Amino acid sequence: LEQRLQAVCGQGIAQGWVRSAHDSAEGGLAVALAESCISGQICAAVTLPLASSQTDLRWDRALFGEGGARILVSVSPEHQAAWEAYLSENLADAWQPLGTVQGDTLTLTTQDGKPLIADTVAQLADTWSSAIAERLAA
Repeated sequence: LEQRLQAVCGQGIAQGWVRSAHDSAEGGLAVALAESCISGQICAAVTLPLASSQTDLRWDRALFGEGGARILVSVSPEHQAAWEAYLSENLADAWQPLGTVQGDTLTLTTQDGKPLIADTVAQLADTWSSAIAERLAA
């Protein structure tokens, strides 16, 4: 899967479909989203395909679990249909849309509407750049 994913992502970049790509190997999905928002200076509205009522779910794993074969990408609206068709053809069910790039606030909610994260680009950048120094000073 990792090999196929890398090839698909590379082809998406070569075709001009992919505007940004970020792995989730250091901090999982939540960190990849935050770092993407910070670097692009634009945020996203993301809905996780998980329900807040799932009792077997560990939110730390869902949000911060690290692992291979996961890349967060953004595509332009005009390329979305071509990109998703290409993903379906090459990765079958091993991909999922999560949300829309928009605004200055990262919102992350469950599929049943429970809010998990709502921070502006400025808040994300401040936390990202100062967290270690503040923790060491404490």
